[in-house]
Amino acid sequence: MSRIKTRTLCCLGLIIIVRNIWAYQWPVTGDHPVTGTLGEWRNTPIMHLHEGVDIGKGEGTEIYPSAGGFISNSPGDIERYQNEKFIRVENFKYIHIVLDHVLLDTLRNQVGQDYEVTAGVTLLGTVSGNHLHLEESDGALNPLRDRGLDNYTDGADPVVSSIEFYLDFMSDPVRESSYGTVPAGSLFGKLDILSESKDAQSGGGSDTVSVHRMNYKVLNSAGETVLDSGDTLRFDSVAGGNISFVYANFGSRQSNQSLYYYWATNTQTQDRYWNTRLKQGEDWNGAVAAVNSEAAYPDGRYTVHVEAYDIRNNPAVQDQNIIVDNFAPYVKELSVFQNDQSRYNASWEHESGEMNLSPLEGERQTGDIKAGELITIRAEFSEEMEEVTVQVQDSFVPMAPVDGMENRVWEGNCLLNIYSLNT
Repeated sequence: MSRIKTRTLCCLGLIIIVRNIWAYQWPVTGDHPVTGTLGEWRNTPIMHLHEGVDIGKGEGTEIYPSAGGFISNSPGDIERYQNEKFIRVENFKYIHIVLDHVLLDTLRNQVGQDYEVTAGVTLLGTVSGNHLHLEESDGALNPLRDRGLDNYTDGADPVVSSIEFYLDFMSDPVRESSYGTVPAGSLFGKLDILSESKDAQSGGGSDTVSVHRMNYKVLNSAGETVLDSGDTLRFDSVAGGNISFVYANFGSRQSNQSLYYYWATNTQTQDRYWNTRLKQGEDWNGAVAAVNSEAAYPDGRYTVHVEAYDIRNNPAVQDQNIIVDNFAPYVKELSVFQNDQSRYNASWEHESGEMNLSPLEGERQTGDIKAGELITIRAEFSEEMEEVTVQVQDSFVPMAPVDGMENRVWEGNCLLNIYSLNT
């Protein structure tokens, strides 16, 4: 009952016939510009995910079955088809249609008996407005997929316009009652990532349709991927999908049929988040780290990378540089040198939320410190620092970052007038 797509290839004198027995034909003849895709934001009659594709053909365009099959013709069906301007042939639903009078007469004469139609032959009716809406299996399948509508092509690229961060609403509704953005320079806790994105269709189609899939990645300062979400949003199907998990609708971030704000951290069926304080080895919603050293994403600089694709895998990407800042910094190691010789060394480590100092008090000083001579102070911190000053006696010593240490190790020099080292 499906149309067989045949292509003939000549290779080394052989004729090879390639057939795709699963593809089905377009329900309209001539060109078929796509003006709406599966998964778009819709609000009529209620908010929902768009369950099919829109084909931009004008009023009066003839409509034929994409695939053959039976039309249900139980008592009351005809009136419903006419009032709601649709017809269903097996798994295919055609909406915004004025039914053909010949088909109507046939159905009226055979009430109680389902009527079989032929793909591309039986006239179902004509387009009632500016487009035909085609659904397959009530949105459980995407008609633009491979082995869907025959000879569908799209050479236009999607666009990712922006990336924003919000404190996760479901985990902390009080703090996010106003949906305030979190500055990219100081991200913390559980975050929702919001991305304004869209796709375009070549061949005369709309330039404001939904993307097909979206994911995000987090890269550390060395460019290494430390989080790969995989496809969080993907519109192969919208069966069971929740529009509130997919699109934002608050304040100035109101999604509509041409403007799409996607929650990149969510799936169609689950409100998720990126936990910047996640403990190493935990799942996305697992335990949080108590200290920076056990965090999966230690405080520091990162890049959030959002990717969007259309169903033909044309890509769009956008990067946002950020700083994760969940933990108060602390000094991990303090060393004092004089005449290039170690004179003092101590280190601290956080364990279960407590600070532990080592070595023992009598072992920290490793040599005599002479008054009137220059000393060098070196401090290593638990994370990157922007500015460091150390007080020695009554003086404040400005410190400078050590090259190659990512602003975690700082050094400074000062002159001791009287020997005194308060640890």
